[in-house]
Amino acid sequence: MGTFIRNPIIQTFYPALDGFTMPVYLALSAFGTFVLDEKNEVIAKYVVYPDVGLAVSSLLAIGDGEVTPVIDAIVAEIEKLGEKEVFVEEQMLARAFTRFENLSVNVSVNKITKWFRENLDEYLTKLGVIKNPEEISSFRRDVAIRLSKAKVSAASGEKDLLVKNAIDAIDEVDKSINVLVMRLREWYSVHHPSLSRLVEDQDQYARILKETSGKERLKRDMLVSAEVPEATIELVMNAILGDIGAELRDIDLNIIKVLAVSIDDMYNTRKELEDYVAIVMEEISPNVTALVGPLVGARLISLAGSLMVLARKPSSTVQV
Repeated sequence: MGTFIRNPIIQTFYPALDGFTMPVYLALSAFGTFVLDEKNEVIAKYVVYPDVGLAVSSLLAIGDGEVTPVIDAIVAEIEKLGEKEVFVEEQMLARAFTRFENLSVNVSVNKITKWFRENLDEYLTKLGVIKNPEEISSFRRDVAIRLSKAKVSAASGEKDLLVKNAIDAIDEVDKSINVLVMRLREWYSVHHPSLSRLVEDQDQYARILKETSGKERLKRDMLVSAEVPEATIELVMNAILGDIGAELRDIDLNIIKVLAVSIDDMYNTRKELEDYVAIVMEEISPNVTALVGPLVGARLISLAGSLMVLARKPSSTVQV
């Protein structure tokens, strides 16, 4: 005959031993952690119901591969049973068992835990853990909501995720600027073609059109304000008289100026994003920043997915 050993949280059934051990199967759920034998019998369990906070904290810790009080308690019961081989379905659960050298942990999708998941509601009700089926749905929903909030909060707190979004935003701003400047050059060249030929810098070109409304109104101080080199200023001013561009109305020139102002604002936004990336990269990864610069370092983090993933990659896979 076996005997039940009870305490407020852990419940274990010890079957009669016949000199050899059998593998056990570990099932993780919102309600707790359960140990099953090959006959689909639950031989030990750690129940966290009805504590939503405990359920969420345990799932988060196990998801990070940490050894929790739940794992410690379950391992202690498995050892009392004399079992050595444990089957789990989740890699994250297997990582939490790595420090228990006396146990052989295997990751495998198996019919034992599949059966348990399919019959969990009936089992919880039968054992008196849950009084009615409505409690099961309610508890699952509460755990799912709290777990989702905790994961989102943790993710938003990771500064490497902020850097990833910032460097991705810079790339998207660059694409937008390139497309819009090409449109601006083609549009304004109808009126002032020599300017597009003489001023190759995209930022300078947008700043010039932000300052003026037509080639006849273009002044030297406008070009200076746009930070155009002195030699280029001379070429632009001298080319105006022989320019063969068409005349445009004020309404046409004004809307072109609006587009130039928008492009200049995008350049300012890009500069602010660069400054932000430099500050955060210095905080989270000063070594990478010193080695390749903040923008390249941030782009490496973005390509890897996170700073932790990048740190785990061998140096041979990181090419700048």
